[in-house]
Amino acid sequence: HWETACSTVGNIITTIFAKQTVLESYMSFVENYKASGKVIEHALTTKSSVQKFIEQCQKDSGSKLTMKDLIVRPIQRIPRYELLMQRLLDNTSRDHPDHPLLQQACQVMHELAVKIGTINDSQHEEDMQ
Repeated sequence: HWETACSTVGNIITTIFAKQTVLESYMSFVENYKASGKVIEHALTTKSSVQKFIEQCQKDSGSKLTMKDLIVRPIQRIPRYELLMQRLLDNTSRDHPDHPLLQQACQVMHELAVKIGTINDSQHEEDMQ
């Protein structure tokens, strides 16, 4: 039922990712990613209770990924979501009710990806200095 805009993929994605709280959460996560990695590394090398907890979680889940591998995933998702939205748009006919909303969702995801990329670029520049 495509009669209402509320039930379209484009509208749902736009509604979620255009929220200021989502943007702020992602920006904060990206800005603190490097520091978080250092804290995790330190905790893992000092035989802390954090190390024991992380090791137990890895053992229980059967995961071979390190904690550092896992914390980068939210950052890596945004470009994937952007590509997914573009594929959905490319495969949606122009006369479909969701087409303009998918265009809007593509724009929202692109803007978020650019903002995340800007933060990453500035952090890399700081590292080089």
